[in-house]
Amino acid sequence: MSRRRRITVLRFWVAQLALLLVIHASGTIGQAQRQTYGEEGRLFSASETDKSTDVYYLLERTWAPGEDRRGFIGRLRIVRTYKVGGYEILFREFYVTCYDAGGPLSAQLTEPGGDGGNNVGAEVGDSEGAPSNGDKPLVNLYWATCRNAFEKFK
Repeated sequence: MSRRRRITVLRFWVAQLALLLVIHASGTIGQAQRQTYGEEGRLFSASETDKSTDVYYLLERTWAPGEDRRGFIGRLRIVRTYKVGGYEILFREFYVTCYDAGGPLSAQLTEPGGDGGNNVGAEVGDSEGAPSNGDKPLVNLYWATCRNAFEKFK
């Protein structure tokens, strides 16, 4: 085999190897962008009202980068236990802004398939100060998804 032919063959195999590495890396990156926490989820917050106690579990999160904003979308499970007896399990979808070049950091919950009438949202900030009891689940959602700090504020 001539030297020129060997170089051509070598270039071919280097190109093939590079292509395989790109394919493998894109599959790995795609898997790393979505993280699940099992069927029950991972506890990240709890809150109490005069009628019920809500316990929040993160089920999954998916990295959702944008041009000027980066964050996560995902699903969570809420176990609401009523003080008069009984409980219900609610599922919500969320979007959490971890970085926004032109606005505040925020967390928003929506009902799956809902019309947006029952959406709940809050500006989160990145402070260490304790949030109000009403905002605590959303602030804890921010800390769990963006900073991997579960049950930041108890």
